[in-house]
Amino acid sequence: MITTNEKLKDAIALLEIDDINTRRKAAKSLCYIARYGEIKFSEALPALTSALEYPDDYTKQMAAQAIGRAAEFNVQIPEDTIAVLREIRANGAPESVKRMADDALVACGKLQRRTGRGETDQLKLFADRRGQTLVQAYALLRRATPRPQLARA
Repeated sequence: MITTNEKLKDAIALLEIDDINTRRKAAKSLCYIARYGEIKFSEALPALTSALEYPDDYTKQMAAQAIGRAAEFNVQIPEDTIAVLREIRANGAPESVKRMADDALVACGKLQRRTGRGETDQLKLFADRRGQTLVQAYALLRRATPRPQLARA
Protein backbone atom coordinates (compact mmCIF):
# COMPACT_ATOMS: atom_id res chain seq x y z
CA MET A 1 0.00 0.00 0.00
CA ILE A 2 1.27 3.43 -0.93
CA THR A 3 1.01 5.83 2.00
CA THR A 4 3.51 8.60 1.19
CA ASN A 5 4.62 10.66 -1.79
CA GLU A 6 8.05 9.01 -1.58
CA LYS A 7 6.54 5.55 -1.99
CA LEU A 8 4.50 6.88 -4.90
CA LYS A 9 7.64 8.16 -6.62
CA ASP A 10 9.34 4.79 -6.03
CA ALA A 11 6.38 2.95 -7.60
CA ILE A 12 6.43 5.30 -10.61
CA ALA A 13 10.15 4.65 -11.09
CA LEU A 14 9.60 0.88 -10.86
CA LEU A 15 6.80 1.08 -13.41
CA GLU A 16 9.26 2.39 -15.98
CA ILE A 17 11.80 -0.46 -15.53
CA ASP A 18 12.06 -3.01 -18.35
CA ASP A 19 11.63 -6.08 -16.11
CA ILE A 20 8.07 -7.36 -16.59
CA ASN A 21 7.65 -8.65 -13.01
CA THR A 22 8.83 -5.36 -11.54
CA ARG A 23 6.39 -3.45 -13.75
CA ARG A 24 3.54 -5.75 -12.75
CA LYS A 25 4.21 -5.25 -9.03
CA ALA A 26 4.52 -1.49 -9.47
CA ALA A 27 1.26 -1.26 -11.43
CA LYS A 28 -0.54 -3.35 -8.82
CA SER A 29 0.84 -1.24 -5.96
CA LEU A 30 -0.54 1.90 -7.64
CA CYS A 31 -4.01 0.42 -7.25
CA TYR A 32 -3.69 0.68 -3.47
CA ILE A 33 -3.29 4.25 -2.34
CA ALA A 34 -4.04 5.02 1.30
CA ARG A 35 -4.94 8.72 1.12
CA TYR A 36 -5.58 10.20 -2.32
CA GLY A 37 -6.12 13.64 -0.78
CA GLU A 38 -2.63 13.73 0.75
CA ILE A 39 -0.72 11.92 -1.99
CA LYS A 40 -0.03 13.65 -5.31
CA PHE A 41 -1.39 10.82 -7.44
CA SER A 42 -1.58 13.02 -10.52
CA GLU A 43 2.21 12.60 -10.80
CA ALA A 44 1.65 8.89 -11.51
CA LEU A 45 -0.79 9.44 -14.38
CA PRO A 46 1.79 9.88 -17.18
CA ALA A 47 3.55 6.65 -16.15
CA LEU A 48 0.21 4.82 -15.88
CA THR A 49 -0.80 6.13 -19.31
CA SER A 50 2.44 4.73 -20.73
CA ALA A 51 1.78 1.44 -18.91
CA LEU A 52 -1.53 1.16 -20.76
CA GLU A 53 0.50 0.79 -23.95
CA TYR A 54 2.88 -1.94 -22.68
CA PRO A 55 2.56 -5.34 -24.38
CA ASP A 56 1.88 -7.10 -21.04
CA ASP A 57 -1.88 -7.45 -20.45
CA TYR A 58 -1.61 -7.72 -16.66
CA THR A 59 0.28 -4.43 -16.47
CA LYS A 60 -2.35 -2.79 -18.69
CA GLN A 61 -5.12 -4.19 -16.52
CA MET A 62 -3.57 -2.94 -13.26
CA ALA A 63 -2.80 0.47 -14.79
CA ALA A 64 -6.43 0.87 -15.89
CA GLN A 65 -7.61 -0.21 -12.45
CA ALA A 66 -5.31 2.32 -10.75
CA ILE A 67 -6.62 5.10 -13.01
CA GLY A 68 -10.22 4.11 -12.29
CA ARG A 69 -9.68 4.08 -8.54
CA ALA A 70 -8.03 7.48 -8.68
CA ALA A 71 -11.00 8.86 -10.64
CA GLU A 72 -13.37 7.51 -8.00
CA PHE A 73 -11.50 9.66 -5.47
CA ASN A 74 -11.89 12.77 -7.64
CA VAL A 75 -8.39 12.79 -9.13
CA GLN A 76 -8.61 14.68 -12.43
CA ILE A 77 -7.75 12.27 -15.27
CA PRO A 78 -6.19 13.98 -18.34
CA GLU A 79 -7.76 13.66 -21.77
CA ASP A 80 -4.74 11.86 -23.24
CA THR A 81 -5.17 9.08 -20.65
CA ILE A 82 -8.88 8.86 -21.47
CA ALA A 83 -8.00 8.64 -25.17
CA VAL A 84 -5.70 5.67 -24.50
CA LEU A 85 -8.43 3.95 -22.45
CA ARG A 86 -10.88 4.44 -25.32
CA GLU A 87 -8.33 3.06 -27.76
CA ILE A 88 -7.99 -0.08 -25.64
CA ARG A 89 -11.76 -0.56 -25.85
CA ALA A 90 -11.79 -0.10 -29.61
CA ASN A 91 -8.84 -2.35 -30.41
CA GLY A 92 -8.43 -6.09 -29.99
CA ALA A 93 -7.37 -6.08 -26.33
CA PRO A 94 -8.25 -9.11 -24.18
CA GLU A 95 -11.60 -8.98 -22.42
CA SER A 96 -10.08 -8.52 -18.94
CA VAL A 97 -8.16 -5.45 -20.10
CA LYS A 98 -11.22 -4.02 -21.87
CA ARG A 99 -13.30 -4.54 -18.72
CA MET A 100 -10.79 -2.59 -16.59
CA ALA A 101 -10.63 0.16 -19.24
CA ASP A 102 -14.45 0.32 -19.21
CA ASP A 103 -14.49 0.57 -15.41
CA ALA A 104 -11.90 3.35 -15.52
CA LEU A 105 -13.90 5.27 -18.13
CA VAL A 106 -17.07 4.87 -16.05
CA ALA A 107 -15.23 6.20 -13.00
CA CYS A 108 -14.00 9.16 -15.08
CA GLY A 109 -17.57 9.87 -16.16
CA LYS A 110 -16.73 9.20 -19.82
CA LEU A 111 -18.75 6.01 -20.30
CA GLN A 112 -22.11 4.77 -19.10
CA ARG A 113 -22.94 1.12 -18.57
CA ARG A 114 -25.66 -0.31 -20.79
CA THR A 115 -28.39 -2.79 -19.94
CA GLY A 116 -29.11 -5.83 -22.06
CA ARG A 117 -31.61 -3.73 -24.03
CA GLY A 118 -29.00 -1.05 -24.75
CA GLU A 119 -30.33 1.44 -22.19
CA THR A 120 -28.08 3.19 -19.68
CA ASP A 121 -28.16 1.28 -16.40
CA GLN A 122 -27.59 4.09 -13.92
CA LEU A 123 -28.97 2.19 -10.93
CA LYS A 124 -26.63 -0.76 -11.51
CA LEU A 125 -23.71 1.62 -11.94
CA PHE A 126 -24.61 3.42 -8.71
CA ALA A 127 -24.99 0.15 -6.81
CA ASP A 128 -21.72 -1.27 -8.13
CA ARG A 129 -19.74 1.82 -7.21
CA ARG A 130 -21.12 1.78 -3.66
CA GLY A 131 -20.85 -1.99 -3.21
CA GLN A 132 -24.59 -2.32 -2.59
CA THR A 133 -27.41 -4.45 -3.88
CA LEU A 134 -29.83 -2.90 -6.36
CA VAL A 135 -32.51 -2.74 -3.63
CA GLN A 136 -30.19 -0.87 -1.23
CA ALA A 137 -29.08 1.54 -3.93
CA TYR A 138 -32.68 2.20 -5.02
CA ALA A 139 -33.70 2.95 -1.43
CA LEU A 140 -30.76 5.33 -1.00
CA LEU A 141 -31.56 7.14 -4.25
CA ARG A 142 -35.24 7.48 -3.28
CA ARG A 143 -34.20 9.16 -0.02
CA ALA A 144 -31.68 11.44 -1.77
CA THR A 145 -33.90 12.52 -4.67
CA PRO A 146 -35.78 15.74 -3.93
CA ARG A 147 -39.52 15.52 -4.29
CA PRO A 148 -41.12 17.96 -6.74
CA GLN A 149 -42.84 20.85 -5.03
CA LEU A 150 -46.45 21.53 -5.91
CA ALA A 151 -47.24 25.07 -6.96
CA ARG A 152 -49.45 26.86 -4.51
CA ALA A 153 -52.28 28.96 -5.82
